[in-house]
Amino acid sequence: MGTITRGFANKILGNGVIDATGLSGNIPASNVDNTSVTNITSLPASFEVIESTASDPSPAATGTVWYNSTTAAVKYQSVTTAAAWASGGNLANARHALGSAGTQTAALAFCGTQDPPYLTSTEEYDGTSWTAGGNFPTATAYIGGCGTQTSALAFGGQPSVPPSNTAQEYDGTSWTAGGNMSAARTGPASNQSTQTAAISFGRTVSPRGATEEYDGTSWTTGGEMANGRYELGGAGTQTSALAFGGDSPTFDATEEYDGTSWSSGGNLPGAIFDNAGAGSQTAALSMGGRLTVAITTVSSYNGTSWTADTAMSNARFASGGTGSQTSAIVYGGRASGVNLASTEEFTGAGASVAKTVTAT
Repeated sequence: MGTITRGFANKILGNGVIDATGLSGNIPASNVDNTSVTNITSLPASFEVIESTASDPSPAATGTVWYNSTTAAVKYQSVTTAAAWASGGNLANARHALGSAGTQTAALAFCGTQDPPYLTSTEEYDGTSWTAGGNFPTATAYIGGCGTQTSALAFGGQPSVPPSNTAQEYDGTSWTAGGNMSAARTGPASNQSTQTAAISFGRTVSPRGATEEYDGTSWTTGGEMANGRYELGGAGTQTSALAFGGDSPTFDATEEYDGTSWSSGGNLPGAIFDNAGAGSQTAALSMGGRLTVAITTVSSYNGTSWTADTAMSNARFASGGTGSQTSAIVYGGRASGVNLASTEEFTGAGASVAKTVTAT
């Protein structure tokens, strides 16, 4: 084995660079083993050993280490052992019956009601705090949503009576009109489909099980749910969607969509409506909701059956919700006659999460 050149340091500087001042030289092969290295020569005064980035990388493999120059912190990707909820930043506008889209660290909240008024405001979440986005064209509540923070879709809702059949597209700055649905609908399910391959299901008027699919320009009729309902939880995509809970009457039924037709899935632990959803058809969350009052209940779906998961800190119904089964977010809603501004973030059991290195 030839000469080995390596870099060592006695500390990490504030900018994420290793301080190697005074260290120099080559390492004879005879001095290299699993526990010790000696006779170090010819090292530069400083050198990068970890990535410096303005924001936490996502996704990041477990064990990855980086320096976040914005927060001036060395961080690493670790694994949680238990599911947990944590408080996030509050919405500027407390509301319920709002639309939602995006992810835990890049979420979108729009419209909703404060009983009264109905709202036009849009808010964007960066994983820490909410800031104002472009206003929705019409004050609306009980609206559906999907997509990302910079490419979202809003559909249906109730700006007045009768409900709306319109769709609006968001580009991260402003809303513009998209293609109209064939049927007006109040209380459709938000889900994780995209702006150019969206799905809308559920409505207050017959046929309540009606489904429509959007291609970025126009809507076409899809398969009808067996259990017509509204104010239900939704998850998944246009070709792999999930519907669960909902009202009129209150359902525990789950249905799965394959892009053509709906079929029965495993029932929720109990009948519920006004619940928020997140995740995919085979890895979903149902968050909060109500029977007669707001609840903290959270359930996880594995593609076959639902099981109880870690409850939220705050009971809420008609809230915004999005993300994945292991990295979800819920915000706004209503409980005990009060509109909520609070946000909660969920990390699933065994999920990979970013942690900060601290001195002890």
